[in-house]
Amino acid sequence: MLITDGEDTCAPLDPCEVAREIAAKGIGMTIDTLGLVPNTKLNKQLSCIAEATGGTYTSVEHTDELTDKVNQLVDRAADPVVTPVATEGAAQCIGAPTLKSGLYTDREEFGQQRWYKVDVNPGQELRTSVSVAADRAVNPSYGVLLRAVTLNGREIVRGEAAGSGRTDAISTGLRYPKPESDEDDATAETVCLQVTNSFSAASGVKTTPGMPVELTVDVVDSPSKASDVASFGLGRGWWLLGLLVLVGFLAGLIWGWLSRWRVAVWRTN
Repeated sequence: MLITDGEDTCAPLDPCEVAREIAAKGIGMTIDTLGLVPNTKLNKQLSCIAEATGGTYTSVEHTDELTDKVNQLVDRAADPVVTPVATEGAAQCIGAPTLKSGLYTDREEFGQQRWYKVDVNPGQELRTSVSVAADRAVNPSYGVLLRAVTLNGREIVRGEAAGSGRTDAISTGLRYPKPESDEDDATAETVCLQVTNSFSAASGVKTTPGMPVELTVDVVDSPSKASDVASFGLGRGWWLLGLLVLVGFLAGLIWGWLSRWRVAVWRTN
């Protein structure tokens, strides 16, 4: 926790750049910042430090707010924290690190793509999400893409998100259920995860170190039987679709018969 009532005076060191370097080294340090003075430069510094380390930034202008804000930060610090594991994605799937269930951090340059691998056994489901933090000024119109592909390059499923304007982070995720296998010697499937961003740096903004990437990987037993899962198709929704079509067809026949009967009755009268 960092509480201050004044600007940094330790030039030439920039506290925001120091915080970014700490995060880039994979040191699991989360800094919550609290500013006591309504100063634009101070607010920017504290906000940048918090964003770079995954913390929060709060500004307090009245003394009666201070106690509540400090208590909130103390309670937050006391909560159990899952320490992310630093990893380094590869430029392609071959040679990418193999990840197990857990929380991982990495750094990604502007417009760069990073690859990771996850082994998924038959009957398991891969659930993964990624967040890329814009810890500095970026140009508007950006996005993040998360793809799951086979070792041969065939896309299995993707998740993507886009934004425009200033944001703290942009996130997306995907799910991939691996069907059960009737073969006794069925082996795990290696799924390649590709993380790509379309951020671009604003004028005069440093592009290094890369932006913080947080990747969550969870491999669990599939909640459905293989026969009930249709690899991101309609699955059991097919029978419901067929039923709706049949009901619609019968309703049309009945309505047509009733219409013809009413016309016939009207003519006879």
